Amino acid sequence: MKELTVKTSNRNLTLKCESTCDFIDLLYSLSLAKKRSVYTNPNRHGSFAPVRNEGTKCKFLIDGKNYYIEVYNAIKNAKKEIFIADWWFYPKLYLTRPGTYESTIDNLLLKKAKEGV
Repeated sequence: MKELTVKTSNRNLTLKCESTCDFIDLLYSLSLAKKRSVYTNPNRHGSFAPVRNEGTKCKFLIDGKNYYIEVYNAIKNAKKEIFIADWWFYPKLYLTRPGTYESTIDNLLLKKAKEGV
């Protein structure tokens, strides 16, 4: 009887095969599953998890410049409501460079409020 033990940090799983042929089939199946799995192949930024962009409006923003442009465009294009979740909010912050009167958060929000957003 051939067996293969898979060990993790807190569990052991022993897979037993009746014959050498079954054992080879098991190893082949595990190898194939590993090749096809999105969790065992390299992912962006060295992450273990695959990128999931389908059906979401989330974006990866690497630096502040892109973040502020996205915030500016999101507020400017809002039609119904604006939700702000931020750990530090400064209303005089310029969202675009070079900064203009309209590109500060407080003035942009005031403009949108006057539009009924």
